[in-house]
Amino acid sequence: MPKFDVKDARGVKWRVKLGPEAQAETVSTRLVWAMGYNAEESYYFDRANIAGLPKLSRGMKYVNGESVRGARFEPRRKNIDRGKQWDWSKNPFKNTRELNGLKTMMVFLNNWDTFKKNNRVLHVKDAAGNKTEAQYTVTDLGATLGAVGGFGRHRSKNNVSDFERSRFVRKVENGKVKFDYDLKPKKLGLLSIVYPPYFFRQRKATNRMQKVPIEHAAWIGAQLSRLSDNQLRDSFRAAGYDRATTEAYVRTLRSRINELNRLRQSQLAERQRRVR
Repeated sequence: MPKFDVKDARGVKWRVKLGPEAQAETVSTRLVWAMGYNAEESYYFDRANIAGLPKLSRGMKYVNGESVRGARFEPRRKNIDRGKQWDWSKNPFKNTRELNGLKTMMVFLNNWDTFKKNNRVLHVKDAAGNKTEAQYTVTDLGATLGAVGGFGRHRSKNNVSDFERSRFVRKVENGKVKFDYDLKPKKLGLLSIVYPPYFFRQRKATNRMQKVPIEHAAWIGAQLSRLSDNQLRDSFRAAGYDRATTEAYVRTLRSRINELNRLRQSQLAERQRRVR
C-alpha cells in the first residue's frame, strides 16, 4: 500500500496510507481497541490537502495535485517508541485467554496478514515522562474485512461482498474451535516449489490461529456482544463508508458475534449436563 510521512502545523508527524486498507484499518483498530486491546490511532479522511506533496512512487491514482483521497492518518507520537517485533507463538501471554481472544479477533475481522512483521511492542511514556509501559500491539490491520486466502486462493481486503460470503466458525472438536481460516496455497504451485519456505510460513500462520479453546472464543464473543449495532456503525462511519455498505458489514459482524455466543451457550449447556 502507498505510504508516506507528513507533519502538521503543530509539528506532529503522521504516517499516511492510501488505498483499500485505509478504511478497513480504521474500522479494525477501533474494534480491537473496543475489546480492550492495544491499538494504534487511526483516522480516515475522504479527502485531505497536503502542501508540498511530491510525486509518489506508488498510489498516484489517489492523488490530485496536492490533494489525496481515501487516506488513513496514523500519528507518530513523541511519547511512543516503536520497539521490537513480537511473535504469536513466543510472547509473555502464550496460552492465555486474552491472547486467544486476540487471535479470535484477527479471524473475526478476516485478517490474512497475521505475521510477526505486523506485531510491535510500543513503549509508551506517561504524561510526566517517569514511567514507560510496554504495549504488545498488532500495528497493521489493513488486510481485513474481505476474504481470507493464500497464494492461488481468492483473498481481498475492504470487500463487503467477500466478507459477507465468508464462513467463520467451522467446527468445534475436543474443546477447541476450528475457524474457516486458511492461508495455505491452494496448490503447491510454482511459487511453493521454487520457494518452499512460503508454503511452510503460510501453514504455520494458519495453524497458530486455530484450536482456540472454546471457553476463550466464547469469552471474546461475550465481550463483543456488549457492542450495540449503533456502536458497530460508528466504527464504519469513522471510516467513511456509505450506509448500505455499513449495514451489510454490521449484519455480518453481528452474525459472527452470534456464532461465538452460541459457543458460549453450548459450553454452559455442557457444564449443566456434567453437574446433573
